[in-house]
Amino acid sequence: MRLNEVAKGLKCYYQCADEAEKIIFNCAMAAACATAVGGMFPILGLPAMIISCVGAVWAMYIKICKCLTIPIRDSILKVLASAALSNIAANLVGVFAVELVTAAIPGIGSLAGAAATFGCIYLAGMMFMEMLLGFAKKGKVGADLGGISEKEFKSAIKDYTPTKDDVKDARDAFDQNYPNK
Repeated sequence: MRLNEVAKGLKCYYQCADEAEKIIFNCAMAAACATAVGGMFPILGLPAMIISCVGAVWAMYIKICKCLTIPIRDSILKVLASAALSNIAANLVGVFAVELVTAAIPGIGSLAGAAATFGCIYLAGMMFMEMLLGFAKKGKVGADLGGISEKEFKSAIKDYTPTKDDVKDARDAFDQNYPNK
């Protein structure tokens, strides 16, 4: 799993990087469950998935920054969350096509929507961790990140595009851990 490898790389710079990995997983699972519940009502399935993704990514980034004691402003984290989800949507829309189409179907659509939501949150977390690792390798760690501009962050997160193998890892993590599948 690439997320695990990134967390191990960050461990050299941040003592609690493994905790950040757990935050990603927990936020992805919580958003997936929220989407599944919203998917019980066909009209609400897709909006629930979108709202769950945006809110969960932003909350996840805040939790990761607090865990790693990184002083990034909330307004920048909102921009990063939007940039990460836009990147995922633009590059992997075909990969999630089945989940998106079936999300409107009661029952199976709830599970499909949950899987897509989990994947998006998981990938957005991995991108964020990769971005932090990239900055760390350049000598920008912890409080040093407070001086980076919004434009630099936005540009940096776009450099980390998830691959189909990353999506497979996210699906495997979902399959192994989603309750009552």
